[in-house]
Amino acid sequence: ELMMQETDQSTPTPPNTPTTFASLSSIITDAKNHNNDIPQCQTTNIVTSVYVSSPRNEVLTLGAAVGNLCHQILTLAPLDKDTTAGALPEDYSLSSSSSTSLSSLVSFWDTPSDNRQKIYDTIASVFACLVKISVVCCVDFRMSILKKIDLNGRKYPVELCKGKSGKYTAYSSQTGINKTNQSTLDIDIGIPQDKDGHSSSSAHSAGEPSLDTVAAVSGFIRKFAMDRNWPRYHTPRNITLAMLGEAGELAELFQWLGDQAGDDGGYGLLNTGWREQDVDSVQQELADVAIYCLRLADVVGIEDLGR
Repeated sequence: ELMMQETDQSTPTPPNTPTTFASLSSIITDAKNHNNDIPQCQTTNIVTSVYVSSPRNEVLTLGAAVGNLCHQILTLAPLDKDTTAGALPEDYSLSSSSSTSLSSLVSFWDTPSDNRQKIYDTIASVFACLVKISVVCCVDFRMSILKKIDLNGRKYPVELCKGKSGKYTAYSSQTGINKTNQSTLDIDIGIPQDKDGHSSSSAHSAGEPSLDTVAAVSGFIRKFAMDRNWPRYHTPRNITLAMLGEAGELAELFQWLGDQAGDDGGYGLLNTGWREQDVDSVQQELADVAIYCLRLADVVGIEDLGR
């Protein structure tokens, strides 16, 4: 579902080229083939057809895709092992575990099978829905994710939450971050930074790729988790349930609204009466689902979810 169809068909992308976020808009449609009078999203410079859908349609589609993923994990994948404190070693990760008690879990994800591929395809379907929502809403998908990772770094400082699975509110007295002051509008992403203004991404070290590809951002999320000793909590079922919860929070933002297009015929949020702070909420919830989707793909062995 996520195979790229480059706008310039004369220069196809080599099969092993990492997928960039900029290229993901092609998953929606080659809009110019269907409509010559197409509004352009002012915030992302992505051209999208007015007939594509409304944001609520795409959020409902996301709900169906996440529900399907839950069904696949429930019926096809082995049970997770106990991830409560002390049940697994601090440096546990699915890909590196050699414990006999974890052998069935590891072997399922390490061994190609029809059932594993079905789950892979369903994870890709969830990611495709997220891309579609970002395009229809005229928000920058990659930037939304990077800003939310930056905010999460402030909410979950390594020195406070290493090895712990509690909510950020447990650290609010130290971080100053609570439910009312989590805007990402003031976060400027050139290179993701920590609360002291220092680069927080090893991906921007000399000789390393920038965070413009799906694989690079997935690696950034992996490092974020590893720095906090969270891989032991990041089992497939745990992440799927977390993603289900975040999808519900995204849906909540749209639940009482209509499906009317803006004056330009498009559904960009800023062009349909949304306030900037409300668009920021959408971007954050969209990013939350995306972060868990990318983390799940990484944990179960998908190298480039974009592809």
